[in-house]
Amino acid sequence: MVDYTRQLPAELCLKLLDSLDLADVIRVSLVSRWWRLIAFDHPTYWATVTLEPRSAPHEHGYARAYYLAAAQLERSSRSPITIHVDGYFREEVPFEHALLLLIQSNMYRVNNLDIASESSSIRSIFLCDAPILEELHLKWCPDPDLMLPVVVPGVGDEELLLPTSFPAKSPRLRLLNVEDVRLSPAGFPTFPALTTLIASPRFCQGVCLPEVFPCLRELTLGDLGVYRFPQPLTPLWVQWITRLERVSLEQHTISVNTSCHALFNVPRLEVSLNMDTTASNCIVASITGTALHANLRPDSQSGLHIFDPSTGRTRVLAFYRLIDFIVTWGALFPRVHTFELDISDWIEFAIVIHHTTGDPLSSLTTITLR
Repeated sequence: MVDYTRQLPAELCLKLLDSLDLADVIRVSLVSRWWRLIAFDHPTYWATVTLEPRSAPHEHGYARAYYLAAAQLERSSRSPITIHVDGYFREEVPFEHALLLLIQSNMYRVNNLDIASESSSIRSIFLCDAPILEELHLKWCPDPDLMLPVVVPGVGDEELLLPTSFPAKSPRLRLLNVEDVRLSPAGFPTFPALTTLIASPRFCQGVCLPEVFPCLRELTLGDLGVYRFPQPLTPLWVQWITRLERVSLEQHTISVNTSCHALFNVPRLEVSLNMDTTASNCIVASITGTALHANLRPDSQSGLHIFDPSTGRTRVLAFYRLIDFIVTWGALFPRVHTFELDISDWIEFAIVIHHTTGDPLSSLTTITLR
């Protein structure tokens, strides 16, 4: 019997395998030697490992999940790997413990690690050497059933603590995205290569950012809490802030004061304004220059992009509603010459302007409706 599929280009065969899950790819590899070679050459399945303990609620499922993951790791032994973990690891369950050990034993070749877990057992992962780890997305979701009135380390904690040795174990880490995670209070070692930090203000509390993240270029602070910059800013802080290329902040996460003016000199500043708080100072500090172009871009959250041609820099102010930023119109528009917005927002825009005291449009030379 002639196998006509052997006449197909290998790239087309790999494309066919894209529509299959890993278990089916393994079955295809048993069809013939040709398909075995094709399947084992597929980079997507062998270099990306997904571990979901929840999807294996019984012993047979645990075994299947473990052996599939082990097979993937074996086939990708010569390549950097990506690992996705989603679920709760329990030390007392043999196969879940085995999966955890499987990750630990392969951390030396993990390039991208994405973990959403409910167990403090995953902390042991960050005690392993990870010399090529570049991206870490870590979301620790404490199980409400484990929240105890008396705090027991590792059980029912509200946050996961990264060990002090972690930065030294991952010297090439360039992106850190954490949620419900804190640095160990025992010390704040330096992250030498980190360029992007996405975290909550609480993660940064008590941390001297220029010392812990000296090479940072993008900073995103969200969630609840307030991060306060030192007053006044020291030369170390000023130099560090001015090297940032992008800062994205929520209004309720920062304390806006005169010492933060260096923050608004970064090439791209994004501020999400909660109009329940006083935002005028934030807007005045973030918009400089005299010939500005404001562009209201329609999306799920109104975003006002303000371009200053004299500096070539863009400021982005995100608002919850169109009407919200009209409250700060007086502070904003004396500096803006042109304004662009979607025609669907025009009626609301006109009504608000009609009821606004003063003449907020007096400085405009152009209004563009899309």
